[in-house]
Amino acid sequence: MTDTDYDGYLEVAVDEGTVDEGEATFTNVYYDEKDAKDVFDAEDPTTEVDGKLVGVGDTLRYTIDWAATEAGTVTVTDAVPAGTTVVDDSISQGGTLSEDGRTITWTFENQPVGATGTITFTVTVDESAAGTDVQNNATVTVGENDYTTNTVTTTIPGKDVAPAEGDENGVQVGDILTYTIDYANTTDAAAAVTVVDTLPDGLTYVDETGDTPTPVIEGQKLTWTIADVPAGTKGELTFTARVNENALTVENPLDNTATIKVGNNTYTTDTTTGEKPE
Repeated sequence: MTDTDYDGYLEVAVDEGTVDEGEATFTNVYYDEKDAKDVFDAEDPTTEVDGKLVGVGDTLRYTIDWAATEAGTVTVTDAVPAGTTVVDDSISQGGTLSEDGRTITWTFENQPVGATGTITFTVTVDESAAGTDVQNNATVTVGENDYTTNTVTTTIPGKDVAPAEGDENGVQVGDILTYTIDYANTTDAAAAVTVVDTLPDGLTYVDETGDTPTPVIEGQKLTWTIADVPAGTKGELTFTARVNENALTVENPLDNTATIKVGNNTYTTDTTTGEKPE
């Protein structure tokens, strides 16, 4: 099997006398492991989200292509991405999840040369993934050969809170807390980014900090609009809020979540929390 003239076409020659006329069979298997992995929005399976922004609580559907480059057993192994949890009954084609819930294994026995397939599983993005890039690839083993697929990546916006200085005894009424919200434009073009944060009743907005623009304030609702954020750009908004007297009486007075809208898509950050003042 050669490409003697380097024109991209294989030429097959059978040694004279090795097979009877009409009995020769040739199977050409093409498998590109660097294009074998993808990730989609599970709610819209046609929308690829590799390299895109997704939110806490979103569901992602991973796909893996495999091929039998030789006859025998094909094994596919995928480490579940950190910060995600496999959705029950979402693993296709008999794949098994390890007891710790972190590794999925598929085994396809007695595969002929050239057999192919696509396998899938779905995960939910956990709060622990906020502020990180979630990455995933898989290993396809055929005989003694291991193939590592390409790595797919999704970005999850985060939200953090820094306690007041000298806060060793817990949050108190009057304390000033500093909040930071991450955002990113992972689209292919400049886009407006809108961040909305509705403060719980136990907090009162004080001021933006650093280069953060002033929000539009409607009661407890804060809205920032950042026009023409370049493609591929990440940034953050920072503001301060005071713990008010309502924090003594309302339930979960410091629980706070933000939403980020990029173009027509909206994403949810993780929830910042704090102990109720005494």
